[in-house]
Amino acid sequence: MAYLCLAPFPEFWFATAASVLIVAGLYGTGVVGSLLFGNAVSVFLGEISYALYLSHFGAKIVLDTLFGGPLPLWLLLPAALLIATALHYGIERPARTFLRGFGAMPVQVPMTRA
Repeated sequence: MAYLCLAPFPEFWFATAASVLIVAGLYGTGVVGSLLFGNAVSVFLGEISYALYLSHFGAKIVLDTLFGGPLPLWLLLPAALLIATALHYGIERPARTFLRGFGAMPVQVPMTRA
């Protein structure tokens, strides 16, 4: 009977849907897991997820300030994805490439005589 009290809240349905997706993703080699997480959209969202995690709150504050109030989710979500995509391809990937280059450089240790 307790589940009837939570049913009107959208957070309940969002958490339930997210849980179902996570469980389906655990079956990654199965048909459901590959359909949900093996497509190009899911792979792209997975690649930009760290940039989205780092920038979504700042993007919300800036956009709310620019437009004079809280934006609806249907405007905020595409804007946050666009900002995260720009950060991923403009900063994160070039920085990763640059930092990986350090491992390829030979380190020269000065020889000392004992």
